[in-house]
Amino acid sequence: MKIYKGYTAELPGRLKERSSDANKEITESVKSIIDEVRQKGDEAIFELTKRFDGVTLKNPEVEKCLIENALNTIE
Repeated sequence: MKIYKGYTAELPGRLKERSSDANKEITESVKSIIDEVRQKGDEAIFELTKRFDGVTLKNPEVEKCLIENALNTIE
């Protein structure tokens, strides 16, 4: 079992008491994003990346060498 800093015996009870309204909001937001991507494709990816990350993409593809380098860092 992994123990996380800040874990206390009452944490599970507090988590159970959390409002399900927050979960509904998150679920609706995610559904909205998925629907937008399904409808608009790459255009939606560009818009969402700019909105959430503040980055303007020129090309949605990642260069093969960048993927390989990333893989090499986790092996």
